[in-house]
Amino acid sequence: MISIVHITPHLGGGVGTVLTSLLKGIAQNGDFQQTLISLEYINKKSLDQFNAIGIDYVSEIETNSPLIQQRVREADIVHIHFWNHPMLFALLHALNGTTGRVVLWAHVNGHFPPYLFSEEIITFGEIFAVTSPFSLSQKVLDRKEQIWKSEHLRVIHSTAGTEQFSTITHLYSSAVQIGYIGTVDYAKIHREFISLFLSIRHTPVHFHICGGNQHVQIEQEVSLNGSSDNWTFYGPIDDISKVLATLDIFAYPLNRNNYGTGEQVLIEAMSAGIPQVVLSGGPEEFVVKHNVTGFVCKNAEEFISAIETLCSDEGLRQSMSHASREHAQNYCLSHEVESWLELYRDLLHRDKKVLQFRLYDSEQYDYSVQLFLTGLGDCEERDLCIEALSFYPGQIPAELQNRLDSLPEIFHSKTKGSIHHYTTFFPSEQSKYLAMLLKKEE
Repeated sequence: MISIVHITPHLGGGVGTVLTSLLKGIAQNGDFQQTLISLEYINKKSLDQFNAIGIDYVSEIETNSPLIQQRVREADIVHIHFWNHPMLFALLHALNGTTGRVVLWAHVNGHFPPYLFSEEIITFGEIFAVTSPFSLSQKVLDRKEQIWKSEHLRVIHSTAGTEQFSTITHLYSSAVQIGYIGTVDYAKIHREFISLFLSIRHTPVHFHICGGNQHVQIEQEVSLNGSSDNWTFYGPIDDISKVLATLDIFAYPLNRNNYGTGEQVLIEAMSAGIPQVVLSGGPEEFVVKHNVTGFVCKNAEEFISAIETLCSDEGLRQSMSHASREHAQNYCLSHEVESWLELYRDLLHRDKKVLQFRLYDSEQYDYSVQLFLTGLGDCEERDLCIEALSFYPGQIPAELQNRLDSLPEIFHSKTKGSIHHYTTFFPSEQSKYLAMLLKKEE
């Protein structure tokens, strides 16, 4: 029996749903014995499923635990699920010098800090896998030689499956129902999210917004505009099927510098037969078929126009609905599972190697800050943080503070690879200093 150890920062919703589905799919193949190591928590839904199918798991474990070292050495394959998380970078550093046969699968697109791919990340394992062709143009991957890409780079789309959404029956309403489902946070969604929806002139319409964690704040912003009567904010919900059943149009305007990649919710909307409207320049345009399942729009004006076109043309909505259901079959779970089984078989023919991972090398920074700077990768934002740290522990110039304040929303987030995230797990005087300068979102 071939042993696979999966390692993930945590197992919640989103990526957690995708990962749980993958483990269940692989478990149906008798050739593999899987173990999951979650550095933080595992949600109850996943725990129940693992117990039901007999998958061993370990959670809330220290990154330097001898148990992890042992499991990595002994496993036939180590499958690391990657995004910028303090504990994951600490683990990669702790595994320095350990021997293993590793594939690292990125659940972020890698284009934008603090979720950049670095040379250390893409070469840590024997194979580096991304979930969207969009990631192939990322600067570190793009400059690798073709022979390296052929040997060490793969694209495997992530999905939790589509079958449970393909049978959804649409509920008729006299008003056109427009919905967004996903992360409701300006680190992910378009900064003009509210105004985009408010600019839709067709009436009557109703807007459905599902997800967190800034849903309360954004609902308050809608109320301040005096137009909350035709909005419903659900917050985070476990089962989106009932919401999908009400929707006529799936509107998905994202912050262009967001970290998303697989866009599972787009696939779910597509499977439910809901036309999709997205902005170009991200992984979304590799999922949505322009003018077939929905519209890929170059700018805000096109986005609004596309939604208004769908609002006023029921026949177009129906034709795109049929095309969406058909196209969604390309994202069934069995395709993903077979892709991973093929990759595992390839990997088994390769030797284990000594794992190497370097932290940002500077003796003037403590461990927490070294981890954070490593996670940022080579970018202007890292240079700005280094400039700010040069004033530690004193006051920085006003002009420098203004530049820190103007960094993207994600740098002020409580989580998502921000300095606040790193300070939560690895507090230090230097990390607290930088966290004070990079004011945390309320």
